[in-house]
Amino acid sequence: MRLIEQLERTNQMIAELSAHIGKLENINRNLLTENEELRQAAMDGIEIAKVVQELTRERENLSHDLAERAGTIKKLIEDNNNLSVRLNIA
Repeated sequence: MRLIEQLERTNQMIAELSAHIGKLENINRNLLTENEELRQAAMDGIEIAKVVQELTRERENLSHDLAERAGTIKKLIEDNNNLSVRLNIA
């Protein structure tokens, strides 16, 4: 009788371990899915950061170009005013 009880307990333990392994496998699958999603989000973040850096560089270049053009326009206006004064004097 004692041997049968031990065998039944062993079978019960095997069944419980199998159920636990199934739960762990489920958790592992979920973690793999979550890990892949996080990896993709990180890769997207890296791409977004690269685009932001490029846009920042472009903005700085455009700001520099705009400042140069503003200086050119200011000089042209001054030259135009000087020419207008000369024409009025002549």
